[in-house]
This record gives sequence, structure tokens and C-alpha cells, in this order.
Amino acid sequence: MKLLAKLLQQYGEDAQLKNNHVHVHFSRFVSKLTIKKDIATNRLVYSYNQFGDFIGIIMFCVMAGTYMNKGDFTYAMFCTGLALALATSCIIKEIKVTAIKQQVNTLLEKYPEILTTKLQRLTPYSVSSR
Repeated sequence: MKLLAKLLQQYGEDAQLKNNHVHVHFSRFVSKLTIKKDIATNRLVYSYNQFGDFIGIIMFCVMAGTYMNKGDFTYAMFCTGLALALATSCIIKEIKVTAIKQQVNTLLEKYPEILTTKLQRLTPYSVSSR
């Protein structure tokens, strides 16, 4: 996973290794893509959370409805525009996640040692008795 994080950084992504998972942060966005390695199936698992974005869209739509009900159409249209901008940013992030997945798949073809797992062999000397 260190190699994957290093290669993603070389290709210009903001990738960091934390707890043996690769976290890819997006510029101008709060959300991130987490890449984990499933040892049982020897595959990479992608985790991407958009819950905060959907809450923001719903919040701006509710605010727009509240302002519309009060008769303040300027703020209602402003909140509607913000909700549409947030929805557009969700689409942009989905495209970015797809591009990163394709980039990782290309790196896996080029560097198959990314998926190799080095298991530590336990010897009587490596296990301490307590």
C-alpha cells in the first residue's frame, strides 16, 4: 500500500497512507476516497462517502422552500443555486473517483507487487511470553 500511495502522489494525487489504507483527498472538497486491501480476496476495496453532500443538498432545498414560502424570492433562488452547485460538485467528484479507480487499475497492471502481501512468520523467538 505504501507503493500505491507513493505512485499516486507521483501522478499528482493528494494520497496519504494511514493505518495501511490509502486516503485520496480531493481539492476544494471535503470528501475523500479510501482504498483498502482485502486480504481474503486479494483485491482492493474502494470506499467513498457522499452522505454529507446529500445532506447539504437537502438542507439548501429546504431553505429555498422556506424562503419561497416567506415570499423572499432572492434568497430562495440563491439557495436553489447553491443546491444545484453542490449537486454538480457531486457529479464532478464521481468522475474524479472513476478516474482514480482507472488509474489504480493501470498501476496494478504495471506494478503487480502492490497486491502481494508479506505475512510475518511467527517464530518462538518473535512471540513474547507474558
